[in-house]
Amino acid sequence: MSQVISVERLLDGEPLIRPTENVWEDWMTTNSAALHLERSPENDRLIKKLLDISELGPELDEGVVVIHYRAVPRDRGGLLWFRSFVGLAVFDMQYQLLRRFSDPVLSPCDDPEGYDHISSEDPRITFLDGRFYMVYCGFTMPTEDDRRINVCLAVSEDLVTWEKLGPVQGEINGSPNKDGVLFPEKIHGQYYMLHRPMVGTMSDYTMELARCDSLDGQWENCGKIMQSMPADDCRETWLGAGTVPIKLGENRYLVIYHVAKRYKNEGRDYHIDAAILDFDRPHDGDWSRIVEKRLEPIMVPETRYEKNAPDDPDYELNVLFPCGSFERGEDIHIIYGGANTYVLAGKINRAELVRSIERDGFENPPIREISEEDKKRPVVI
Repeated sequence: MSQVISVERLLDGEPLIRPTENVWEDWMTTNSAALHLERSPENDRLIKKLLDISELGPELDEGVVVIHYRAVPRDRGGLLWFRSFVGLAVFDMQYQLLRRFSDPVLSPCDDPEGYDHISSEDPRITFLDGRFYMVYCGFTMPTEDDRRINVCLAVSEDLVTWEKLGPVQGEINGSPNKDGVLFPEKIHGQYYMLHRPMVGTMSDYTMELARCDSLDGQWENCGKIMQSMPADDCRETWLGAGTVPIKLGENRYLVIYHVAKRYKNEGRDYHIDAAILDFDRPHDGDWSRIVEKRLEPIMVPETRYEKNAPDDPDYELNVLFPCGSFERGEDIHIIYGGANTYVLAGKINRAELVRSIERDGFENPPIREISEEDKKRPVVI
């Protein structure tokens, strides 16, 4: 597996965020949304609240990076699965920490029958219609055989206080589902969302597209758009949506996502990949045709904080998991989970990435059919 494009690891590959002694984040701090708040009258109000200060000095002239991350404690509290919370940290544009909140800003509910009683995980945040919308995975597990996994929404005016809106309504949560992310604007008058139902074997999992007239309305599923490529050295391969799609103009979007591989020797890894979607391409109901080209991979696990977890030597998993990205100048900054334990950052030249996809990417292959027997398989998490 080789990369075809140069990616710069920021902070020399050191974590932006790592576990602390806080009981709600003492095992994993990973998979994070990211926003760049540039200076403006409205954003200045947000930045002051985020940093709990009354005035902004010249050191903040470039704005701040706001990171909402998945945090996991070691203690399950007697539950059948480990819990997940959403933490919040704010950085300057050199990724120096300005403030890290001591308490989570989004937590699992207390109701054992609630849709996110065990876990509120893997946030992606999109600014739409003057508000911040967090799409996250809500997970509850009343019994070992009853695993309920939903794409959920929360909304905020200030990135600190979040109102849960519950599972997304409509066709999206007709099966266990996760990796939901909203597009940054309406397309042809409708809102769109990527999501990844968990149906069949893991190799059957397919990134899908849904649309809706209003964010709190009934979502219609358009259909499947991308599936992982089989590999001879793998038992299974699968993929899922990653960061908020980046606008390229004329209804084209750069999509950064992840592909995972479980090898025949039992090892596995996650890498970061990219594709271009064009919503003006004719598709005749086959939405996989809006995928212009795919480039896999653009990043693979290389550093010690991507290949293993130095803070937890007994826990090792080669992982790059992107949930956040933003543009700054000529670059795209990707904020990603490393080794299932840390939040890391890298940057890549936007024009070079787009050229590489167009020049070196491959055509999107047809979606493989799922057998009726495989559709009935229990959900793997």
